[in-house]
Amino acid sequence: MNIPRKWEHIANECKRLGYPESAKIARKIDRILVKFYKRKYTYYWKYHWKEYPEEMKINSKEEFFVLAENNFYCVACDFEINCYECKFGEKTGECDWKGSLWKSFMSTLKKEKRVK
Repeated sequence: MNIPRKWEHIANECKRLGYPESAKIARKIDRILVKFYKRKYTYYWKYHWKEYPEEMKINSKEEFFVLAENNFYCVACDFEINCYECKFGEKTGECDWKGSLWKSFMSTLKKEKRVK
């Protein structure tokens, strides 16, 4: 079974549902996470992907937000003890910070109109 990384999956789903700008940001997040954390996914992501595949499909903007905010699925959050030691946050701004790459994804998705 081929399990995509969390942000790779989010990017693919953004593209599928017609949110191209959000997909670009999600791909950038994915590339940075892969660079800093060699792991593809957390235990929780792998478990849920295998056990509950129907829950991993995204059908609405709200489901994007739930998935993006779930730190049990994020290799950076799972790997690090806190944000201050987060290599991703060091490069892109801690997720909570205004102007961080993660916040940029969330605000872009919130504002972006569906293309399809």
